[in-house]
Amino acid sequence: MNLKYKFSVFLFCAILSLLGCRAQPRDDFKNKTPKTVSLKADSTEAKADSARVIPVPAGVQFGFSLEILGDARLDFYDETDRHTGPATKEEYLPILENILAQPELHEQEKASLEAQKQRILLTGSAAEFYINRGIPNLQFKSSAEKKSASFKGGDEILMKISQTAAGRLSLTLRVWNHLQVKEAQYTIETGEGQTGEISISSTMDDFTLDWGGNDDGKPERTIQPFKLDSMAVAKNPPAKAGK
Repeated sequence: MNLKYKFSVFLFCAILSLLGCRAQPRDDFKNKTPKTVSLKADSTEAKADSARVIPVPAGVQFGFSLEILGDARLDFYDETDRHTGPATKEEYLPILENILAQPELHEQEKASLEAQKQRILLTGSAAEFYINRGIPNLQFKSSAEKKSASFKGGDEILMKISQTAAGRLSLTLRVWNHLQVKEAQYTIETGEGQTGEISISSTMDDFTLDWGGNDDGKPERTIQPFKLDSMAVAKNPPAKAGK
């Protein structure tokens, strides 16, 4: 009797041990998966995000685009000094004179244009009336708080920022060629009437913005982008030879 009791206890313990080895984790534990740790964009350990895509126009191998938010004037000059941006007096007055010389012009239209002419002569600027588009393949849009531009080509274009109001400007600049796309983002703290400039091209490596020029032509400071992303341009696979 005593022997049977000991054997029963032993068998019961063995069964419990076997069940313990095959025990399954709780459902709420099985459903938990490890989370990836995201790195800050300014971390030196951050790696390029393979899913990051910088969009560029289809079929355009060389070019740039930009957008600036805030109260400022933008002017663009190419290597032959052609200008795109708010017109100067010298650029717009000849156009205005040609329009005024048309005999079929209505009196009301003529009076409005004459008022424009007098204002331009008084202020020395035609910026409020006309956008000059002297640089081929450069598209420019302007409103009070947002300016944008896009260029198709590999030429170097000088962008000048002027007539700023005190506050903050946000600039996003994107350049690309057949090998690489780069996107730079800037925050510019600006004072009343300060100026800046940067030379832009599809192959640029230096994204330094010169800011606050003095009378001697030297910048008061330089501004680097707070974020600079880049990615390689995917090349089309070679076409398979026909059988």
